[in-house]
Amino acid sequence: MSPFEALRNAIIAALQGNADIAAIVEAKIYDEIPRDARGDPSDAIAPYIYLGVLEWRRAEIGCHRSYDVSLAIHAVSTGFGRADIWRLHDAIVPALDLAELTLAGGHAATPLRCTAGGDTPALAAPKEVTVLLQTLLSDANP
Repeated sequence: MSPFEALRNAIIAALQGNADIAAIVEAKIYDEIPRDARGDPSDAIAPYIYLGVLEWRRAEIGCHRSYDVSLAIHAVSTGFGRADIWRLHDAIVPALDLAELTLAGGHAATPLRCTAGGDTPALAAPKEVTVLLQTLLSDANP
């Protein structure tokens, strides 16, 4: 398992294990946007959370391959107004900010840092909020 896959899996597990998040989205936390039978993005199951873009840059830390990683977490709601989406935001940030995750495969990461966030309201579409995460990731293999 790559260190990136281990990180994504650990973040999903941390979100699924948080009672405040589960109270809003239940178990609807995905690695990508859910799709309907035609393959189009589906908002029928909202509210839900999905993992967005993961970007990395090489970092020099010790003798293992290491990476400065940014990852976006997106939450989607079809509720009226923006209150629902900001409730999700306000549950995600404390669940992940400074979280020390245990990664599979012997990979390691510094505590996650929530570095930015915001919403993208739209009149004719589901509302979405984004939380940007940052960590240093170390590959178990030198």
